[in-house]
Amino acid sequence: MFRVQRKPDYRTIFIELPRLVIVDYCEQDGKYEGGSVNWFLIIAAIFITWVVFNWLVNVLKTTLTTAFTVAAIILMLQLVVGIGPQQVLDTILSLPRLAIEALQK
Repeated sequence: MFRVQRKPDYRTIFIELPRLVIVDYCEQDGKYEGGSVNWFLIIAAIFITWVVFNWLVNVLKTTLTTAFTVAAIILMLQLVVGIGPQQVLDTILSLPRLAIEALQK
């Protein structure tokens, strides 16, 4: 979250992020004023961003690998045995019913 505020004797509005202030120009002094930068916060944010990005890349890799594996299995079943994707889907959907019947015996 950030807030926008105007300081007295300042020509421009600046955006102040938590512990990070954008540089602004002071009309009274004629100088640019730099804000405080919490480097620990910036390094932590970069590290967290890197971890989340790597996690998303791993999830994407796993998802694509699984999808290609399932597609290859269904293609092989169709070419070798003649079982189509609909038959495989019907069998997968009937697995809970088969498991309940097996447990009741």
